[in-house]
Amino acid sequence: MRSAHLVFRLYLLLRRIDMLNFLIVGAGGFVGAAARYGISLLPLNERSVFPVNTLIINVVGAFAIGLISAAAKHTGLDGRAVLFPKAGICGGFTTFSTFALETVTLFE
Repeated sequence: MRSAHLVFRLYLLLRRIDMLNFLIVGAGGFVGAAARYGISLLPLNERSVFPVNTLIINVVGAFAIGLISAAAKHTGLDGRAVLFPKAGICGGFTTFSTFALETVTLFE
């Protein structure tokens, strides 16, 4: 009975959220994930066990998130306007799971 209640509450929450936001973030996530994959194919420092590509991706992504956030604050951009580049592209680009996996692999 409790799970049915939670599902119903989730349904009511999603009805209030504009579904366009999900599409915006999803489209940006596609772009970011594809860019991450492309950069991961670059032959940077192939002899090293250190994941150079992941480090570059996460530093660039973190810097981009900072720039986007600062620009949004100073220009007064609408929250929806930053969903695509910040949550979408940067979110797909700087996936924490890859960083975590490569960190564990590095220590093994």
